[in-house]
Amino acid sequence: MPIVQLVIGRTWRYELLSNPGTGIDVDVVPSATLGGGTLRDYAQVSFQMRVGQGLQSDFGTSRISPGLSGSDAYTPNREFVWYVFAGADGQAIGWDATLDGNPFQSGPHVSRQPFVAELEAGVAVIYKGVRLTYTHIAQTQTFYGQRGGLFQFGSLALSARF
Repeated sequence: MPIVQLVIGRTWRYELLSNPGTGIDVDVVPSATLGGGTLRDYAQVSFQMRVGQGLQSDFGTSRISPGLSGSDAYTPNREFVWYVFAGADGQAIGWDATLDGNPFQSGPHVSRQPFVAELEAGVAVIYKGVRLTYTHIAQTQTFYGQRGGLFQFGSLALSARF
């Protein structure tokens, strides 16, 4: 069965502190996302706080959805950009084919949690147009009876601008 998914989102960036003396800035990047289709129906709100130099270069790090929104696009505003970040999101899930099964026929499924939260923290570095990010993610349980507490994983991404 083909997967058809429509996702729409909006991300904002608000500067909280700018220190011209050290060049270290602080901002917050909130976002809202709606997704619907044959794979997953959900609504999500999130925020990410960042501390570093050159924060105007992007809208946060990117991740495979669903997850905290960021951007694959970046425009370094200096030769060396760096920041550390932490954030959280909350997702309200109406349908998830990986947990609920096929919507058009009866089959294997589990009882899905209607609300899922994620926490993330990491570091991003952009040097001469190349961005390297590491993100550590902790996610609450996605279905009833899931064992092991928080599901944790890491993401390492390397991007080149040309």
